[in-house]
Amino acid sequence: MEKHLSADAILLRAVSYGEGNRIFTCFGREEGKFSAVARGVRKPKSKLKGHLQLGNRCDLQLVRGRGLPTIASAQAKETYPANRENADRYFYMSYFLELLNDFVPEDQPDPTLFDLLDGALKELSATEPALLARFFELRLLTLSGYAPDFGTCALCGAPLRNGFFGPRAAGLTCGRCGGGFEVPPKALFALKYLVSAEIGLVRRLKVDEATLELLAAVTRRLIETSLEKKVKSLDILKQLRP
Repeated sequence: MEKHLSADAILLRAVSYGEGNRIFTCFGREEGKFSAVARGVRKPKSKLKGHLQLGNRCDLQLVRGRGLPTIASAQAKETYPANRENADRYFYMSYFLELLNDFVPEDQPDPTLFDLLDGALKELSATEPALLARFFELRLLTLSGYAPDFGTCALCGAPLRNGFFGPRAAGLTCGRCGGGFEVPPKALFALKYLVSAEIGLVRRLKVDEATLELLAAVTRRLIETSLEKKVKSLDILKQLRP
């Protein structure tokens, strides 16, 4: 096993450790998710401090030894600065990082997921954040093997013009098969559009606030069903916007 290695990685999470250290959860394009320690990064004169910020995409130089690898040097190659200038965008950025961290197991490379996160962080300054979040959630579900089917009833397979979302099924159902809250045709169209659209086209979708709130309710249920747990950032986002 190589002692020295490089990684192109986005920083997902940080935990303080010992005197002046932090353990970072990193998502590398070629390495997948891994943890590494940055020694002394919390000290005022640390050369790493300005580069190792959550949400930054960094070129990392790592040294393997006993336990976790050590970050010997770091160069921020993308800081997504617009996401730090606005409180709403910052919280959405944090949500994307947390959600991807929850879905991705360690040491399983997935360049497609990496590109999804990188693209979402870049697009956040140009697209309505709540709408981009719904795109990110649905694409993450699909790439993680939980692809939602908004075209047919989850129970009987009948085509859907509108649907219902309730506790009986993992997806939408027709009126004959299930209850729950209704997903009307315009919301169903928006879900189908977001599942299939390229990230740069998300901004073209126009939805009203009520529909945006409904989309958030659907994706939240899908995410928490897939993860089998609550996602803390969703409660913060709900206070900002639907």
